[in-house]
Amino acid sequence: MGAVNTNEEQLELFARCASGFEPVLAEELRSLGMQRVRPLKGGVAFFGSIVDAYRACLWSRVATRIQLVLARVGAGTAEELYYGVAALAWEEMLTEGATLAVRAHGENKNLRNTHFTSLKVKDAVCDRLRKLRDARPNVDAHDPDFALDVSLHKDKATLYVNLSGPSLHRRGYREEGVQTEAPLKETLAAGMLLAAGWDKLVANATGEFGHQLGFIDPLCGSGTLAIEAALIAAQVAPGLLRTRWGFRGWAQHDEEAWQALCSEAGQTKGEGIARAKDMLHVLAGDSDARSLEIAQANAQRVGVLELIEFHEVDASRLVENSSSQGCAEVGLLATNPPYGERMLDAGQLDAVYQALRSVKDALPSAWDLVVITPDETIDAVLGEVPSQL
Repeated sequence: MGAVNTNEEQLELFARCASGFEPVLAEELRSLGMQRVRPLKGGVAFFGSIVDAYRACLWSRVATRIQLVLARVGAGTAEELYYGVAALAWEEMLTEGATLAVRAHGENKNLRNTHFTSLKVKDAVCDRLRKLRDARPNVDAHDPDFALDVSLHKDKATLYVNLSGPSLHRRGYREEGVQTEAPLKETLAAGMLLAAGWDKLVANATGEFGHQLGFIDPLCGSGTLAIEAALIAAQVAPGLLRTRWGFRGWAQHDEEAWQALCSEAGQTKGEGIARAKDMLHVLAGDSDARSLEIAQANAQRVGVLELIEFHEVDASRLVENSSSQGCAEVGLLATNPPYGERMLDAGQLDAVYQALRSVKDALPSAWDLVVITPDETIDAVLGEVPSQL
């Protein structure tokens, strides 16, 4: 098999996500125009052009990784795997000077060790390139230019190149090493909001009569839910701030097509934020001053600070501290209550839940509520019948 043909046929792609969010991701990919979308365990298979692959990297809020299926080879034995991989045209896939990493998953009766499997694949790629280029690519296990994933199933191996690079939850608006304790991942926050129908609430809001749509997180921590809600409402591409992408080491990368998409997304951002200011009121609060500083800095970094009203206040008093004359008739209360890693004291947790209940009770009846928590008792405290993802 030669290189992937990006011009004459659709690419076979796979988007990975957190367990349980496969249906949400599938719906998102369909909305982005992807073809033959099929939810599977751990992600969603789909087809599209090279531009579609880039669009998924730039615009998917739920996916953690976008992978391109390069080939499927026999893997009944280590030797069969080696020669199957070595027969592929890696000189047409891996740019000269790009660093390489190989990661393997799965096993069969002859290939039981994933480290050994990854070494066989790496050797096959490097040996072929050494013969053709007189040099083996350097290996970088932590931050490679070209990340190759190998998935074993019975006597076959599927080879993927990770087009997105570092996990897509790394939007770029968090300052490295400066966060609250156990922050919610951006992809989980966005998946939670989309599962709750936040995008549909946004689509139905016109802004003709002031703030018609509201969003509240009374326990905002580093602000992830409020920021992701603002990004969705303003139609801001979540990947705009990222500078590291896995397709940079892919020899068939189309930089012109990528830059065109980024330029379009940049224009959409400006228009979307202006539109959101007219119809949206996002309210976020936390009693911890340091958390609020981090949240505001994150919102500023991604460009949505003007859409979010932050308050250092106990959750039960957030709504009354709002500068708004009243809550929008329609909205979403979304939060990630402190639990487990962030709070172990049962008495403290009960107080937090009661404060959350007071916020919910103060909102108009048309508001929806979404909570992400491992605590199965929260529905009784809030007086709600849960609907799980």
